[in-house]
Amino acid sequence: MESEYLPPAARGCGLEAVLHQLALQLQRLQRTAYEAQAAQPLRRQVFPEVSGSD
Repeated sequence: MESEYLPPAARGCGLEAVLHQLALQLQRLQRTAYEAQAAQPLRRQVFPEVSGSD
């Protein structure tokens, strides 16, 4: 994917490349989680016994 392309400077340093990849993955996970919450705003009400059973 184009968004995961590493610039030459990051590619030359292993640690920076790893951190860059982790940052991209984190952004993608946060975006996916946000979209899932936005798509299902009533998800908590579907299983009310799970959140307050203890």
